Amino acid sequence: MLLCWLALLLVRIVEIRTGRTWTDVRDDLQDLHVGVFTGPVGTFTQTSTPTPGARDALTALGVPPPKKILDLRLRPPPNWPTTPPTSEDLAVS
Repeated sequence: MLLCWLALLLVRIVEIRTGRTWTDVRDDLQDLHVGVFTGPVGTFTQTSTPTPGARDALTALGVPPPKKILDLRLRPPPNWPTTPPTSEDLAVS
């Protein structure tokens, strides 16, 4: 029961701060997406550009918009060594 009450409170706070109905705000926020893209040099996770409605809702709620790139993992080239170089490897002759 407490969880239901907290959910209703959250909905009401969103409605008061945005001046819009929960259904409209939810529809705008559902336009935010995250995509994971993998290619030959690695993988990155990117968010969609917030729509004007989503941007307005986030601003009214005091929530910063998501970063464009959430994660970036580069795959080393196949000829890279698998162990880190030692001090001897880095010594200048």
